Amino acid sequence: MGLAREDRQEQAQVRQSVQQMEQMIETGEVPVAIFHNDNLVGRVPRDGAKPVQIVFPKEGLPTEPGGMGFMKNAAHPHAGRLLIDWWLGDEGQKANVAGYKYSPRPDMAPPNLCPPLKELKLWEQGCGVSRKEHDRSRR
Repeated sequence: MGLAREDRQEQAQVRQSVQQMEQMIETGEVPVAIFHNDNLVGRVPRDGAKPVQIVFPKEGLPTEPGGMGFMKNAAHPHAGRLLIDWWLGDEGQKANVAGYKYSPRPDMAPPNLCPPLKELKLWEQGCGVSRKEHDRSRR
């Protein structure tokens, strides 16, 4: 897979960190990058950085499900419950959104500069589901 750039082909590259890709985008070393990471949306560009446009493709986006829990035999299980209660409550979810992460709660606004989830086509995750959704969106 390559991306046409002027008179040469750009080959897909994998980097060890999001920060490396951010730097490559900012310097113009690569014309496009695919991130499965929300941290780019709210970052402040470095001096001299090229402008970066964040795109949410209409064809669809992969989702990143997550979970929370604490160990069955934790030394302080009550503290674990308190953390989970805080994280899922209003204050924790507002902190989540302020960090440019979507809240799973429908009563929470999307992160700044991001469209509401209901406006995005999201690919379901699961064994093989993402590939099927991807293939269907390409037709």
